[in-house]
Amino acid sequence: MRLLSKLVRNNTLAILLIAAVIIGFGISYGSGVFTELKKDEGGLSVENSQSLKASRYIKNNFGGESKQILILVKSPDQNVDSTEFKNTFNSVIKRFEKNGATITSYYNTGATDFKSSDSRSTYALAEFKNKSDDDTYKFIQDQPLQYGNTEVRFGGTLVATRQISHQIEQDLVRAELISLPILLILLIIIFRSVTAAILPVLLGIVAVIGGTSVVRLIAHYIDIDQYAINVITVLGLGLSIDYSLLMVSRFREELHEHNKYDAINRTIRSSGRTILFSGLTVMICLFGLTLFPISFLRSVGVGGIAALAFAIIAALTILPSLLLLIGDNINRGTLNRGQRKALEKKQSGRWYGLGHRILKYPYVSILVAVLIVLITALPLAHVKIKSSGIDYRALPRGSSSREVSKSLSEDFHNKTPSLQIVYIHDGNINNAGGIKDVYQLTQYLKNLPGVTTVQGLAENPAIDLDSGTYQALYSNSSHPPQMAQLEKQYLNNNTTYIKVFTNDGPTTQAIQDMVKIIRDHKPQNGRILVDGSAAVEYDIRDSVARQAPIALGLVVIAIMVLLSILLRSVIIPLQALVINSFSLLAAFGILVWIFQDGYLTNIGWFMQTGSLDLTILILIFAITFGLSMDYATFYYSRVGEEFDRTGKTEKAILDGLALTGPVITQAAILLFVVVIAFATSNIALLQQVGLGLALAVLIDAFIVRIVLVPAVMKIFGRANWYAPKFLKKIRISHD
Repeated sequence: MRLLSKLVRNNTLAILLIAAVIIGFGISYGSGVFTELKKDEGGLSVENSQSLKASRYIKNNFGGESKQILILVKSPDQNVDSTEFKNTFNSVIKRFEKNGATITSYYNTGATDFKSSDSRSTYALAEFKNKSDDDTYKFIQDQPLQYGNTEVRFGGTLVATRQISHQIEQDLVRAELISLPILLILLIIIFRSVTAAILPVLLGIVAVIGGTSVVRLIAHYIDIDQYAINVITVLGLGLSIDYSLLMVSRFREELHEHNKYDAINRTIRSSGRTILFSGLTVMICLFGLTLFPISFLRSVGVGGIAALAFAIIAALTILPSLLLLIGDNINRGTLNRGQRKALEKKQSGRWYGLGHRILKYPYVSILVAVLIVLITALPLAHVKIKSSGIDYRALPRGSSSREVSKSLSEDFHNKTPSLQIVYIHDGNINNAGGIKDVYQLTQYLKNLPGVTTVQGLAENPAIDLDSGTYQALYSNSSHPPQMAQLEKQYLNNNTTYIKVFTNDGPTTQAIQDMVKIIRDHKPQNGRILVDGSAAVEYDIRDSVARQAPIALGLVVIAIMVLLSILLRSVIIPLQALVINSFSLLAAFGILVWIFQDGYLTNIGWFMQTGSLDLTILILIFAITFGLSMDYATFYYSRVGEEFDRTGKTEKAILDGLALTGPVITQAAILLFVVVIAFATSNIALLQQVGLGLALAVLIDAFIVRIVLVPAVMKIFGRANWYAPKFLKKIRISHD
C-alpha cells in the first residue's frame, strides 16, 4: 500500500488524465455491449449436457420450437370456423408464406390442438428455413397487430429471447436513472457536503462505464449470457459506491489531524487495504460461479470479476487522486467545521451506546438476532425449487411472447412435452427396417410408467397404425404420401425425434428417474439423446450436485486463507463463514414468501412464479456471501486495527462498531437503493435476484453485522485472536 500511496501522490494528474481517456473510450465502446451478448436459449442450461446437445440437434435438423414463430390470431366475436375469421387468418399468413415461411395450422392439418376452447382463437407455427434469427425477428416487428377487431400476437422461443434482451436493456437504463439521483441525495444527507457526495456517484458511473466495456471485451472470447449484464452492472455500481463511501469517510476522518498528503497516505494504507482485501473476497465468491458449467452463472462470475477488478482499481487510483486534488474542499457544503464535528460526536455517542448494550447482554443480543432471522426463514420449510420449464410468468411483463404463452396455457390447454427423444439411426429410417426400429422405440417410451401419450413419426393421433402396416408402407415407397405431413415435422435423413407427455411435472422424482431410465436405454441400430424440460432439470440438478461441493470448498478455503492473513486469526474467519449464512436464510425465506407464495404480488410490482429457480438461488448465495464478507472485512479489519493499537479486545470490538457501524449501515442503504432499482425489472428472474440481494444486504448490515457479530466476538474474548505462530509473524501495517 505504501507503493500505491506514493504512486498516487507523485502522479495525481497523470492518473486522472489516463482515466479520462479510458472513460471517454469506454462510453463509446461499452454502449455496444448488448450487440455481443448471447441471446439463445442455452443460457440457463448445462453446457455440453445431453439436453443442450439434443435441443440444438432438434433446432439444426428440424427447426423445432427454437426457430418457430407462434402466430396467435384472436377475435372477440368470430368463430375460427367462420369464413370471416378464416379470411383474416389467411391475410396474416400470406405475408409469411410470401417470405418463404412454412406454415402449420388448424386449417391445413385439421388438428384441434390449434383451436382454443372457446373457438375464438387459433395459432399457427411459422418457420423460415433461409432467414437468420435476427432477420426473422426484424420481419416480425414489421407485421401489423390489428386486422379490424381481430388481434395478432407473435411468440415462441425466438421472439421471447429477443424481447428478453430488449427488456434487459431497458431495465438497465431505467435502474440507473432511478438509483443515481437517489444515491446523490442520500450521500448529501450522509456527508453533509455536496462535494463529498458527488465523488461516490462519480466513481459509480465510472465503474458502470468500465464494467460494461470490460464485459463487451470478454464477450468477444467467451459467451456472456444476456441475463447476466444487469447483475454485473449492479455489482460494479454498488460496490464502487461502497468503497467510495469507506475511503471518503476515512479521508475526512484523517483530515481532522493531518494535512491532505498525510491524510491520503493513511487512508490508502487503512481503507485502501480493506478495499483490496474486501474486493478479493467478493471475487473469490464470484470465482465459485465460474466452476458451474451453466452459461448464466459463468457469465456473472467472469463478467463480475472483471467489472469488480475495474471498480477496485478505480477506487484505489482515481478516487484517492481526486481526494488529493480536492483536499480540504472535500468538506465544503452545507455544514461548517464546528457543526460537522458536533454531529459526528453525537452520532458516535449513539453507536457507543448501542455497542455497550450489545456487549453487556451478548447472549440476549444473539438470541434476538437469531430469532428474527429464523422467523423470516420459516417459508423455506415449503420451498419449491426448479431449474427449467420457463412459462409465461418468467417472460417480460407486457411482451407479446408472454401474451402468447399465457394464451396457449390457459385458452388452448396446450401441453409442453416433458421429454423430447432424438433418435439417431445407424442407417436409413425411411424404409421397412428403419421405421420398425422407430416404432419399437416409440412403444417402449409409450409403455413407461407415468407416460400419458407420445407423438412422433410412428405414433400420432392423425395416423394410428401398427408396426406391420408402417413397414408395409415403407416397403412400397421410401416416402409414403400418408406420412408426408409427419415426415416434414419428424424426419430428417437418419434422424427423428419423439415427444413424451406425462401428467407429473418435470421436477417430480418419478419423471427425473424416467430421464435416467431412458438415457440408459440402448435402442436397436442407433443411439438416443434426451431433451425437454425434465431433462434440463435433471442435468442442472446433476451438475449442481457435482460442482457445488467443489465450488463451496474452494471458496471457503480461499476466504479462510485471505482473512487469516488480514486479521492474523483463524477464529474470526470461522465466525464470519458461519454468521454470514444467517442473512442468506432470511433473504431466501422472504423470496419464497413473495415469489412462490404470491404475497405482495397483488401490488403490481413483483410477479408470482410458483417456485424459485435453482440457478438464481446459487447466484444469490454467491453474491450475498461475497457482500457479507465485504462488510465483514470492513468491520473485522477495523477491530483488528484497534486491537493492535490497544491490545484490549472489548475496547477494540466497541471502537470497531462505533467507527465502522455508520459506514456499514450507510453503505448497505446505498447498495440497497442500487439493487432494489434493478429489482424493478419486468423479468421475474431478475426481480428475484434484485430483491434477494437487497434484502440480504439490509439484514446483514442491520442485524448480523451490528448485533450478532459484536455479541459473538464478546463471548469469544481473547480467543478471537488465536492463530498459529507462523500466522502471528505476518505483519500488516495499519499506519
